[in-house]
Order: sequence, then C-alpha cells, then structure tokens
Amino acid sequence: MRIQTWAQPIAALCTLAACAPERPSEPTSVAFTHVTVIDGTGAPPHETMTVVVSGDRIRTIAPTPDAAIPEGARVVEAAGKFLIPGLWDMHVHMVEEGTTLPLYLANGVTGVRDMGGVMDSTLLFRDEINRGDRTGPRIVTAGLFVDGPKDAPSRFVVESAEEARRAADSLAARGVDFIKVHNALPREAFLALIERAREHGLHVAGHVPLTGITVEEAVSAGQRSIEHVTALLESVLPRESARSIEAARAALANFYNVDAEPIFTHMIRHGVWFTPTLVAGRGAALAVDPAYRRDADPRMKYIAPAFHTFWDRHLRQPHDLPATIVEGRKWVFRQTIEIAREAHEWGVNLLVGTDVGGISIFPGFSVHEELELLAEAGLSPAEALQAATLNPARYLGAADSLGTVTVGKLADLVLLNADPLADIRNTQTISAVMVRGRLFARPQLDSLLTDVEAKVRRIS
Repeated sequence: MRIQTWAQPIAALCTLAACAPERPSEPTSVAFTHVTVIDGTGAPPHETMTVVVSGDRIRTIAPTPDAAIPEGARVVEAAGKFLIPGLWDMHVHMVEEGTTLPLYLANGVTGVRDMGGVMDSTLLFRDEINRGDRTGPRIVTAGLFVDGPKDAPSRFVVESAEEARRAADSLAARGVDFIKVHNALPREAFLALIERAREHGLHVAGHVPLTGITVEEAVSAGQRSIEHVTALLESVLPRESARSIEAARAALANFYNVDAEPIFTHMIRHGVWFTPTLVAGRGAALAVDPAYRRDADPRMKYIAPAFHTFWDRHLRQPHDLPATIVEGRKWVFRQTIEIAREAHEWGVNLLVGTDVGGISIFPGFSVHEELELLAEAGLSPAEALQAATLNPARYLGAADSLGTVTVGKLADLVLLNADPLADIRNTQTISAVMVRGRLFARPQLDSLLTDVEAKVRRIS
C-alpha cells in the first residue's frame, strides 16, 4: 500500500489569511418575520410566518400575528421572502479550502461532502468549524480515495485485500467520516475494504470499480452511494462504446432497454443513493468546445491558482478537435440528463453534487447549476430542493437535526428574495444565509466574496 498525495502541501495552503482560525461572536436570537417557509418536507409553503432561532437551533415557528419574539432578538423583516433549509453539495474535492469555504456560504451551501482531496487540511478545517473556531460549511470528508494502481494523486493505492484493510484502518484512525472508492480498485480489495469499513462504523461511497464488480454487486456488498452518471455506466457499457458516437448510441440504447431496470430497482431495494453530477458532465463537454471561453466567466475572479492547475492538468484537450468530437461530447452530456431522468422516474434517491475540482465547476455557484439541470431532468423544483436539503440529511443519518425547517433542528437556513418553487433558478436570489445560528445578511455575503476576490488576486 502506498499513498499518492497532492503536490501542494498544507503549509502552502495555509499561507492565506483565511487559514487563521476565526472565532465568531456568540449567536443571539434571530426572528424572521412575515416570511414564507418552504420547509423541505414536501408540504405546501407556509405564508406569513415567524421563525425564531436561538443559539444554533430553530426554537419556534408560528404565524406572525401569534408569534412571541424573545426580548433583544434581532428581527429580520422578511415579507415577500422565502426561507428554505441550507443547501448541501454532496460531491466536492477540497482542492483549495482557503478561498473556497466562503464561496459555499455566499451561495447558501451550508454543508459539503468532500470526496477526497487534501486530507490534512480538510480534517483540520472540519474540526475547527465543528468547534466554532472557524466559519464555514459543515464538512464530512473521505480524506483520500482508496484506489488501485493509477498515476493520480490524493489516494491510497492498494493491490490486495490486506492492503485495503490497512487503508481502511489508517483512514479510520485519522477520523474520516466515510471511505471513497475509485474505479481501479481490485475486486478482492474492494470487498475487503467494505467489510473492514463496516467494522469501523464507516460506509463506502464512490465509483463502481472496473475490475469485475457490477453495480448490483457493489450495491449488495454495501456501497452506500454511486457517484456520477459515468460511473454508473462504466461497468455496463463495453469499452468500444467510447470509440464512436455510433457505438455509444447502441450501447446506451441497450442500457435503457436492458440494464437500467435491474440496476435501478436493485439500488432502490437496498436504499442506495445516486449523485449524477450533471454539471460535471457539462464541464467535460465545454472543455472541448472552441466556443467556450472560461476566462470570460465572471466567477473566475474567485478561483484560486490551485484550481487552474487542477483544471489544466485534467483538461489536456486541444481546441482544434474535429467538430464530430465536440458534438459527440455534447450528445453524451445530454444523455447524462436523460439517465438522471430515468433514475428519477424509477424512484432512485438522488443527491445534489457538483464534483468541485472538476473542469469549470465553481465552488458554491455550481450547486445552483446542478439544481437547474436536475429540473431539466424532470425533477420538480420541490424535488430538486430536497435533493440538496432533506436527502443529504437522510443519507448522512442526520434527518433528526438537518434538512428541513422544523422546530428543534439546527439553524442552517437560506433566505431568498424569490420563490424557488416557481422557478428553481430563484435559489440564486439569496438575501441572507444562516449557518449554525449565525446570520450572514447580504452585505456580509458580499463582503465574503470581495475578500475571496482580493485573496485570489494576491496569490495569483
């Protein structure tokens, strides 16, 4: 067993001022008055409500005329606004935490699932946030991937069942929240890893290994989530399908007609979750499109050099590719939306995830793009919202404390200026964000963005 890590050490990351722990002021009571509550349960919106938060918990929810507001509470007049649960991005890679954590909060993302990245700093930041020493989204992390032989960083490379067990022991000792597997993991190592992870009270998520493991076998063994439409397909599509659009069309037709039903019904039967990461597929299509100019995107001013390096390393695509290749990538992306539609129609549990770290995926911002793409795949706005709120809480076993706007739950909330149930794009109309009971009004959110922009300029 050997560990392959990022070339960028934690010391380099922590040259940023953002790495210095910050201790927020003690939270006080906050009352959102005259607000429409979209609680995330699927119930109709509750209009003209007052939601009182004390400390880090939602204490009362009542019609505004009947609500009792604690003395000294900060009152947020929210007539015409909409209160939803905090959003989660369930597939990110912590390429560079020093500038990305504020971007999540500024976009209403109050929790992230890190699928493997820079382990030392991610664990440090997770613990500082949990203690209240740093402001940021809740983090659950895999630390490093567990994978087979591959020339790639940020992973435990294992080649046997015993090495897989030692990798699980090592990750558990470091305090990771779950274990991430990638597609080169040998069959026996994969099965041993899931068994040892279970002994440590950890679940396994990630790709389906391309080493003789079918989706159904991975699900039966106990894999808790499958990531990416492409990972779902890799184990059932023949390799020659990647060589031409004609072969890909034939293979996908076979998937729809033959493979989809047994795979999806097996996932449903075992309660396995699916993170399509549609925005990642779009990024792959844009990467070869000569009409796309990444530098023209106004969000680039928030993107640290570490992301540019990561994107460029994985891009490596000439911009003079034949038009058939460009159109083929676009066609494949459109098929990922149709596969997500198929999964949803079968009833597979979906999670919002973006694959931050991937090409042209913007921390925080791209969650809203993923919501739009899920709506394009047939989810209603309410269902898309649940894929970013209630479903992550259920997946994490935290539905008793997160995921809905309910009395007694943790106060991770987003206040919107427009109704997301009328148009899912309205999740971008953020008026305020609350995380752990701490309120960030619009001026504070703008200040977070301004600070990130200044830090990026300083280190670029």
